[in-house]
Amino acid sequence: MVEGKTNEEAAALLSNLWDFNNNKAKLVWDRQRAAEVEARQEEHKHLGQEAERQCLLRKQEEEQAKQEERKRYKSKFTPIPNRPLPTTSLLRPSQHALNKLRKGEYVPLYFFTNKGIREAEDDGSGDEDLLTLVQTDKGPTFQMAASAKAKKHKVRDEHLTWEEFSQANYHMIAAMKQQDWPDEWISMVHDFWVAFKMHSWRHDPSEYRKRALLLYQGRVHRDWHKTLGTLAAFRLLPLREERLNELHQELLDNAYAAKIKAVPTVRLSF
Repeated sequence: MVEGKTNEEAAALLSNLWDFNNNKAKLVWDRQRAAEVEARQEEHKHLGQEAERQCLLRKQEEEQAKQEERKRYKSKFTPIPNRPLPTTSLLRPSQHALNKLRKGEYVPLYFFTNKGIREAEDDGSGDEDLLTLVQTDKGPTFQMAASAKAKKHKVRDEHLTWEEFSQANYHMIAAMKQQDWPDEWISMVHDFWVAFKMHSWRHDPSEYRKRALLLYQGRVHRDWHKTLGTLAAFRLLPLREERLNELHQELLDNAYAAKIKAVPTVRLSF
């Protein structure tokens, strides 16, 4: 009983109070449910975004791995041109020589002669990254197998024959193009070599003058490579006639000294 209220009024009051509290509880419950649903939706959205991010990351990693593989194994992924089998044998310099050429470093012309290329083929190219034990002035030491073989077969430019010089010119120019050398530098080297073939000394009766041309080429070409990218860099042409004359005289002096050394010493007894 509620004081001052009839039973009916008290019942109605209690009913209204119960409805109020019940509706309030339902409102709180609905809000909690809505918050839980929203939280689950947000979590689901976050998980979906994270899954997409992980999927994208995996695709990027896979693509990067493919790119690395393409860089490492270029020959496997390079498109094959619509070209028939050559009528002549394929000549390819050693990978060691091509690697040095790609870096812009000096490579003796011998490695681009027919003989040098044949030796590279006979040696094989599967051990470019292997270490080998070699004997040096300071004792045994480890060197890359390709580098050790290169030193074993090395012939200085000035000791090449004119035929070998021409062979090396052709193959090295082709290799420079393949290694993406600047067109200006390729043209400079090409014109440099043509200048020796067209020089009057090339057809001179004196073998010393012919050798002087090869000696000039060997020394200047080597110095040119060593100075690339430095303040000491220079252009290969025109040929310096005064330097050619100096080298010619050097060869004559060396030949004369060799003849004197070859003369047997005669001891006179009294």
